[in-house]
Amino acid sequence: MSGAAVDAEYAALAADYDDDWAVYNRATAERTLRAVRDRAGEPGRALDVGCGTGTLLERLTTTAATVAVGLDRSAEMLTVARRRLPGTPLARGDAAALPFADASFDAAATNSALHYADDPAGCVRELARVTKPGGTVVWTDWDAGALTTRGVIAWLRLTRRPLGRALSATAMAAALTDAGLTDVRVDRWRHGWLWGLATVSGRKPG
Repeated sequence: MSGAAVDAEYAALAADYDDDWAVYNRATAERTLRAVRDRAGEPGRALDVGCGTGTLLERLTTTAATVAVGLDRSAEMLTVARRRLPGTPLARGDAAALPFADASFDAAATNSALHYADDPAGCVRELARVTKPGGTVVWTDWDAGALTTRGVIAWLRLTRRPLGRALSATAMAAALTDAGLTDVRVDRWRHGWLWGLATVSGRKPG
């Protein structure tokens, strides 16, 4: 993911992040969780990449059937997640080079994180790599094909805020296909009037 600017942004945001972004975080986490469970049921072992303060991670661990692992590049966001979810495995790392062995998880998900990546398609290949054959990858993120989201992206670039490469829903689906996933599904949706989002999912053959 993009480097020092993103780290500094989330170091500053971490303490108040859950309050400031509560509604958005709940909405995107629930949509991502719905896709995970639609495709994978209750996965035995699940990975949340870009877990932040743990909103999605908390929902993944609501049943005893699932052991969930969270990864984020921000130490400050992980500190909040550790307070929120004591005992949940958390790791600091980058989506572009996941510190996990091949075929480690039944499901791998990422929520509103890969638009900070310079190569989101490469991050998707990493998600696919660590997913077991027959497992599921789910990616929720900004849909750069939505007019209002394009406006947000333009504003962020104009104001020199941290941003990587946001993709359209179509390009997100293509990234899953290029990573070798099959039965790729696309759910384009909105959160309020501003956020055009997409949840894309696919299955690893095997």
